[in-house]
Amino acid sequence: MGSRPLRIGLVAALASAGCTGILDGGESRVLGTVQFYSDPVVIEVPDSVHRAEDFVVTVRTYGGGCERIGPTESETRADTIFVAPYDFTTRGVGTECTAILRLFDHSITLSWPSAGDLTVVIRGMEEPSGQERRYVRRVAVR
Repeated sequence: MGSRPLRIGLVAALASAGCTGILDGGESRVLGTVQFYSDPVVIEVPDSVHRAEDFVVTVRTYGGGCERIGPTESETRADTIFVAPYDFTTRGVGTECTAILRLFDHSITLSWPSAGDLTVVIRGMEEPSGQERRYVRRVAVR
């Protein structure tokens, strides 16, 4: 219970500080916040899949009153699939945002053509540091 007032204060600070004077008032696409303070990182990747069959990767991002869910993209390099969840944010002078914490569940359907080990790397932002992080998951492809 002791951390609840702090969390509400942090959400209010994120919503107000993140939505004033940073951009020109338009909407921008940003890499989603996957780790928000002490809230859990929610990433779902199967441990094993069948080759050439679809599987789903889900990742939760966090936003405030100025954010809405965006697209989830993937890129393949060697035996690795990089997944990037994006959200849209509106910021600028005169922009008002509600002090809420919003959760966006991004899902993307992937497949892998051959048996072996596959690495799935989820890219996302971390708050309060504002740094990009990578979350690595291993998948056995049969």
